[in-house]
Amino acid sequence: MDKSLDLSSFNKNDREKVLRKINKAEYEDTMNTYNSIVEMCFNECISSFRSKELDNNENNCILNCVKKFSVFSQRVGMKFTQNVNSEMQKKI
Repeated sequence: MDKSLDLSSFNKNDREKVLRKINKAEYEDTMNTYNSIVEMCFNECISSFRSKELDNNENNCILNCVKKFSVFSQRVGMKFTQNVNSEMQKKI
């Protein structure tokens, strides 16, 4: 959650409602991201159902897929932060 969010003008009940909605939105976003990763990596790495266990190739593919997504997400986050900081500097 954004720690800079100022809810001091809200009464306690409204503040709790806002925080619950924010927490719900964060949870839903996390679940959507998780489900997207599972679907993407499954589609990329699993081509047949020979066994209920993953074979070594499938397991390695899944690990690499998740790692790529993690690295990609970090890069996007860093770029987003750079852009926000750049915009903030322009306003100063």
